[in-house]
Amino acid sequence: MVLSTFLATTTSLYIRLTNRDDGSNLALAWSVLVAIMLLVVLHAGELVKRESRCTTELTQRILIHHELPPVLRQEVRSFSRQLLHQGLRVSVYGFLQLDYSMLQGMIGSVTTYLIMVIQLSPEENDNSEDVHAGSAATKT
Repeated sequence: MVLSTFLATTTSLYIRLTNRDDGSNLALAWSVLVAIMLLVVLHAGELVKRESRCTTELTQRILIHHELPPVLRQEVRSFSRQLLHQGLRVSVYGFLQLDYSMLQGMIGSVTTYLIMVIQLSPEENDNSEDVHAGSAATKT
């Protein structure tokens, strides 16, 4: 889903930005739909990460402000340390973290790729040849 979103968005934006619009409305609509689905998944991952931080704070408050039996105190302390050191994050097999940092990276990658492709794409305007021919004629 992540790769298809990246490819669909990049292709649709490239077609739009280079005025090669030959029925790309459907492709743009599809890429927006997939991007919204990806945004929902990334938002859920971000919420899990935030709740993990809140849970860590709550366990610390329990340890500080409440008198607990020794066994329960040890369990809460162990759980708090585990949350603090490992955290709770949603990932794809530990390879990609599904949160807003991924969205930021994708936006940066799409923008960079589009700038490179647009700069390196050949110009389709014949006006540039007319301008060069006109300037050469005025020099002679």
